[in-house]
Amino acid sequence: MKLNIRKAKNSSDLSNLFEVRKKVYVDELNVPIELEFDEYDETAFHFVVEVDDFIVGTARLVVLDNEGNIGRVCILKDFRRKGLGTKLITSIIHASINMGLDRLIVEAKINALSFYKKIGFVTEGNEYLEVGVPHKKMFLMLKKSNNRA
Repeated sequence: MKLNIRKAKNSSDLSNLFEVRKKVYVDELNVPIELEFDEYDETAFHFVVEVDDFIVGTARLVVLDNEGNIGRVCILKDFRRKGLGTKLITSIIHASINMGLDRLIVEAKINALSFYKKIGFVTEGNEYLEVGVPHKKMFLMLKKSNNRA
């Protein structure tokens, strides 16, 4: 199995990752299609998980000021529970550090809280509903390396 995690680089990547999002969020989780795709898709950094050159997962990073908001994280059903989500989020964390961002935010579904906690995210605020699904805001402070050895 050849694994590659990278930023989307062209319209073909975008088309394929949007199809993955549609399969997971619209078809599987019944999110209305008009809520799944929004204006942030045009300016976000999109990341893809490729297995044997086939896009099986994706996430986006929306940057506002010095914060990144990770969203639309999904892995196709047949590829879940293989560590791909952790590798995807870890790649986004590294890219965010390289961009000089101060912190990352994720609006996590309640059943994904432990996934993000294992990576280092902490919860913030109260539980709320988004598209009828309970969520909680989480964040990760990014340490900037100011001291050189």
